[in-house]
Amino acid sequence: GDSPKQGSNLKKVSLFFPLPSFASTTRLFIMKAILLIFATLCVTSLALPEACYTIDAKTDNCSWYQDCLQAGFGCPTTGDDGYPIHYGYYYCSKFESHLSLYPSKAQEWIQKTLICLKEELVPTLEDRVEEGQNITCSQLTNIAFDTHPTCYVNSGFCQLWTDQSFYDKVKTIDALMKTYKLKDFLTRRAIKQVIETLKDCLLGHPEDEFVLAALPRFDF
Repeated sequence: GDSPKQGSNLKKVSLFFPLPSFASTTRLFIMKAILLIFATLCVTSLALPEACYTIDAKTDNCSWYQDCLQAGFGCPTTGDDGYPIHYGYYYCSKFESHLSLYPSKAQEWIQKTLICLKEELVPTLEDRVEEGQNITCSQLTNIAFDTHPTCYVNSGFCQLWTDQSFYDKVKTIDALMKTYKLKDFLTRRAIKQVIETLKDCLLGHPEDEFVLAALPRFDF
């Protein structure tokens, strides 16, 4: 067996370098489990509210762009890649504040469009937040602008120019000019969406095919 001197030396070593025991291993395991549970709860808490995908997206409430889309993507608040705040929230709020300038039919179109634009982005938001897909802010901007013509047309944009009185058409144009910034119509994305919207409207009027053929094609 070990001599008393060897046992004494072992005790001294264990004081400076504690030997692992069953109790300490158990405590370490429990601590790791607690940290894992805490980390899981933290990740869960970062998830967006369910309302971002359902209730909030089905209303014309502009805060969805801040509370949901921006929260999910964390894009810049200015510039071409800042769609959630710089474009989505900005123009949603602008249309809401200018709503009284529009005739009733145009007001209906605006309210439907504001809902449509958000609903169209819900799958992209889910892919980013829930599925963890690496969708960049630049890609988000392209996806969002591509939904504009469809939402405009499906919400009744074309009928604003066929069903409204001349007075209401003039009133609509005047209100649009007060709502939009002219410089926002001069970007490639904006020009593309305007032309695509016009094409979609003209497709419903075969007699205007010559106008449709004259419109440029944008593949970008």
